[in-house]
Amino acid sequence: MEEIERQTRDYLKALYGLGKSSEEILPAQNLPAILAFARQKRWIVEGPEGGHGLSPLGVREIAP
Repeated sequence: MEEIERQTRDYLKALYGLGKSSEEILPAQNLPAILAFARQKRWIVEGPEGGHGLSPLGVREIAP
């Protein structure tokens, strides 16, 4: 579980311009597993129209 947690943090940081660029992160990641893990931890929330957004817990997890 530690690897998917690290990948999720790296992915979320890349999306919000923190850490590595998304070009470096996205090709090497398992996006469905990352999104599932982030939803399980309540780091992201889904909008009514299907988009994803960072929850307050997610902000705390990726804050420098």
